Amino acid sequence: MKKIWKQAAAILLAVILVVGVAPIGAHSKNAASGLTLQASAATYSGKCGENVNWNLNTSTGVLSVTGTGEMADYTYDTARPWDAHSAGVKTLTIGNGVTRIGNHAFQDCTNLAAVTIADSVTEIGEFAFSGCTSLAAVTIPQKVTRIEDGAFYGCTSLAAITVDATNPAYCSDASGVLYNKEKTTLIQYPAGNARTSFTIPAGVTRIGDMAFYGCASLAAVTVPAGVTRIGDHAFHACANLAAVTIPDSVTEIGFLAFYECTSLAAVTIPDGVTEIGSLTFYNCENLASVTIGSGVTRIGTGAFLGCKSLAAVNYRGSEQDRQKISVDGRNASLLQASWQYIGAADARIIRGNPSDGRKEYPYRATVTFFVEVPEGGSVQWYVDGEPAGNDATLTVKNKKKSYSVKVVVTSSGGTPTTDEEQVTIKTDFWSKVVWFFTHLLFPARFRIEQ
Repeated sequence: MKKIWKQAAAILLAVILVVGVAPIGAHSKNAASGLTLQASAATYSGKCGENVNWNLNTSTGVLSVTGTGEMADYTYDTARPWDAHSAGVKTLTIGNGVTRIGNHAFQDCTNLAAVTIADSVTEIGEFAFSGCTSLAAVTIPQKVTRIEDGAFYGCTSLAAITVDATNPAYCSDASGVLYNKEKTTLIQYPAGNARTSFTIPAGVTRIGDMAFYGCASLAAVTVPAGVTRIGDHAFHACANLAAVTIPDSVTEIGFLAFYECTSLAAVTIPDGVTEIGSLTFYNCENLASVTIGSGVTRIGTGAFLGCKSLAAVNYRGSEQDRQKISVDGRNASLLQASWQYIGAADARIIRGNPSDGRKEYPYRATVTFFVEVPEGGSVQWYVDGEPAGNDATLTVKNKKKSYSVKVVVTSSGGTPTTDEEQVTIKTDFWSKVVWFFTHLLFPARFRIEQ
């Protein structure tokens, strides 16, 4: 019996030795996934492009991408070869020779805190680092000339993006904000920046898609005059954004632009905007007041869906104008709110007698100008740049030379519009002679009105 037990024990020991020792230093390959396992070094490796390889050391958390050319592209729901071990990725190094970081390449590597991108890289694919919630900083090297949409989407700890000063396509500012080289497009505001307010610099004309996505610290943003487009998802999930200034220059506000801005209490849509897109203010649950410009002709599906606090709509047109607006479905909160018709400012100078078509006026003539002022609005006149009155009528007398007349009409909603005219006065010798003798012979009747 003892002999049988000894034989069984010997067999069991041999099995243990085979199973426990044989893999040490050995490699196991999975041809279908391009994955290579090396148990002794706790590493995983494989291919992630035609001539590009990857290696993950789980003991250090370093993921290295090496080789030449472009990385492979992935999609939101297709697996990357390191996905099963992405929680262990803490540091990423893109080696020299790699030219492109693939689409969705490092998506949801939530513990990735540091990235080094080689100077050879020229492109960063869409959503390449999306959802990398621990990534604190990134430097864009000199040769990167294309950064696709959403490259840093959802990087909620990202405090600064730094661009090499010699990069020909992009630049960054002292706040770590990413722009195109001309600084006309704001591409990405770092979502992890701790500042509570931000003024977009003058010269910017476009706010890119997802530019301020998830900027939880921002409470106020000022958009400068000259900006024409606010991109899709531009302020999506800015939960503490309570105030945003949208200038009259804006003509387009993108899809889901203010989605889940749950602290936003009031917003004004400029007169130049013709369409409020679908889901633009979706789930802005504290939005209580909206001013809609007179230019809006369509309000998309669910533009104000979930705006349960919306009580007041100030419309810069008439009730008849409102009937012309196409309002798509799921906008009950907007339609059930109380609408006030505050009128649109229309600064059109009307001369006292516009039917005569006169282009020139006698020397020192008296000329009267009118303007229509909407209910609750205001007016300011200027003559040669100097304030000249704030009534609906302006009378200019005794001018000895040509001059300019400008009017600024402001609606009750606070939007100004302007009109300006040049007034030509005859200053030749005979015009002055006529004025002199008319004034001398008929002083009481000296008044030429147009």
